Amino acid sequence: MKFWKRIAVAGMATIAALSLAACGSKSSSSSTSTSNSYTPKSLNIQFVPSSNANTIEAKAKPLASLLKKELGIPVKVTVSTDYNSIVEAMKSKQVDVGFLPPDGYVQAHAQKAADVLLMAQRFGIKQPGGKSTDKLVDSYRSMIVVKKGSSIKSWKDLKNKKIAVQDVTSSAGYIWPIAELSQKGLDIVKQDTLVTVKDHDQGVMSVLN
Repeated sequence: MKFWKRIAVAGMATIAALSLAACGSKSSSSSTSTSNSYTPKSLNIQFVPSSNANTIEAKAKPLASLLKKELGIPVKVTVSTDYNSIVEAMKSKQVDVGFLPPDGYVQAHAQKAADVLLMAQRFGIKQPGGKSTDKLVDSYRSMIVVKKGSSIKSWKDLKNKKIAVQDVTSSAGYIWPIAELSQKGLDIVKQDTLVTVKDHDQGVMSVLN
């Protein structure tokens, strides 16, 4: 247990520097073992592909360096190929610590692959207007992005459109937006053409292109 507490302390000192920019990247760091005696010879940390993999790995380097210094063992940071593979990797103990979105954590915890070690917070966004506040929150919003000057002015205009979405297990990029639109009476799974993109950056770029 002391080992994981040291990870938590080091992680809290670094997590603010990560600034993982993604609508669906509210992340929690989770261990693959509940055993108090479990101490790996090396530490494998993995993030979901909420944005460009190279960007995530670059921003996570300070965390890897700090943990390596504090724990005295090799630390490797990678980005999973999709939102599901990180759960499987934690379940098979190929990954020790995962930064997971809500749905990923629920799946991992249900399969006894993860427990919460840290939970990220970010500055809130005041609506309407979208201005940042100085209040830390543990929630976030999804966004529907269209080109400037688009004829799409509200959710009602989304019918029969081509829409870029994230992986089906992405909370902000798929699950909650589709659920809320469905409650409003718009089933975009049936009424629109959905194109799955790998991360939120690509989602924005697909709209611009």
